[in-house]
Amino acid sequence: MAGLENWDQLTPRQRAVFFCCDGLKSNAKLASQKTQAIGICGQDIFDRYYLDNGNEARIKAAYDKRDPRLKQTIVTPYEPVDCFTAGLNGNENMIGKQLRWPLYLQGTSGGDFWLDKRTSAYYCYRKYVRFLKGELIDRQRCYTDFPLIRYTDVILQWAEALIELNEFTPAKNLIDQVRARAHIPGITIGDLDAMREAVRYERRVEFPVEAVNFFDEVRWGTYKETKSPGLRRGGGVHTPEPADNPEGRQPETKPFHIMVVEDTPDLREFLVKNFEDTYGVLSAKNGAEALAILEQQACDLIISDALMPEMDGFDLLMKVRNDEMLCHIPFILLSVVDSVDSKIKGLEYGADVYIEKPFSLGYVKATVESLLENRKRAFHHFASRPGFQYEKDDMGRNDRQWLDKLTGIVRENLTCETLSVDLLTEKMALSRSSLQRKLKGLTGVSPNEYIQLVRLKTAAQLLRSGEYRISEVCYLTGFSSMSWFAKCFTKQFGMRPKDFIRQNQDGKSSG
Repeated sequence: MAGLENWDQLTPRQRAVFFCCDGLKSNAKLASQKTQAIGICGQDIFDRYYLDNGNEARIKAAYDKRDPRLKQTIVTPYEPVDCFTAGLNGNENMIGKQLRWPLYLQGTSGGDFWLDKRTSAYYCYRKYVRFLKGELIDRQRCYTDFPLIRYTDVILQWAEALIELNEFTPAKNLIDQVRARAHIPGITIGDLDAMREAVRYERRVEFPVEAVNFFDEVRWGTYKETKSPGLRRGGGVHTPEPADNPEGRQPETKPFHIMVVEDTPDLREFLVKNFEDTYGVLSAKNGAEALAILEQQACDLIISDALMPEMDGFDLLMKVRNDEMLCHIPFILLSVVDSVDSKIKGLEYGADVYIEKPFSLGYVKATVESLLENRKRAFHHFASRPGFQYEKDDMGRNDRQWLDKLTGIVRENLTCETLSVDLLTEKMALSRSSLQRKLKGLTGVSPNEYIQLVRLKTAAQLLRSGEYRISEVCYLTGFSSMSWFAKCFTKQFGMRPKDFIRQNQDGKSSG
């Protein structure tokens, strides 16, 4: 917490020293409270951090620096609080109390804020509670027990859904709408992880003492396993495995999806079964059925038999290679025809590998793994370098032209507020799903992530030129925050912008 020395290095129990009331050292009447505090935080921590005169002011100042929305719900330590207590006739009387620790004064007015020490609700959540004349407010009848649907809750859940659909711009607008109510500046669009964290932060500060927080943390998989035995530390709620899974393995998201096209049911099922533990697997009984599936679902690699009814493997291969949206997909052709002419035909049509039947399953698996790993390396190689050049073997000519066109659209609109996935789909004359599938297949990233990547690569080129300051590059590439720009740049290229400049200057001088 800002303003508290070594807060991040202290344990929760040791941090208690910052919440102690003044006078524990000098006021003999507080000897038992002092003993209680030391018992929690430890004598050495108490001696080092406790301020006998100023401890209360320090923690209050730290709370004042936090998000202003928290003041609507969280009672700040050592700040006067208006409480209500019932009179004998059932009417309520307002009294002033203070959240002080350790407790030492019970007085009717001006005393300590006791929270759960009494049956009367000295504290009710400020966002909801209104006090009606003649009605006793207690824990059994507090208005916070009533079900509530809040406008902010709906808006932020809507933003969450949009983020998962890679709709970052409308999600940002919804989040900014919530922040504007508290007169807080809007957020900057980031990658998927940053946008998820942005909306989670909003929910945490909007509902800090409400039960919705617990369910949020559970569905996000961020609630600690030690507090809820039914949760996995890696995230998400634990779902019991079927009885035929003695190892109790958790389902995992598959990194790649492959398609098996084979007209013989037994062989198709054999291949699917042997790949489904490692990859997501689609299957089709002929080329026509495969094309229909490819129009709707993403695929990273195709394994196809050469000889099939309705549309054989050669025709499927030719259609894939002539389709701008599919031509990047690696293609393995299987055939019982073991002739040089057939192999030449397969390679001329654009097959990456030609394998004769009967085949070795181990060899097919190794081939699939090699092709996919090569694409993965190509993705990483392209993303981690500052420039926009592609290795010749990483991408075909048509794919390079397609990606160059998309990159040009992004770079022309870097400082435009309208730069979004919608703009890209309009300029490229594609549906959102088609753009997503093609770009993911070529680069391994979503359209929003690619926009961010182009921003950062352009920034690297501008910094390398030596003609612009970092602040100017930040603006020219569409970043509204210097700190966010530096964080994104460091994550992408492994060094801070100023270190990148220094490295390039050193390279020029040594050359």
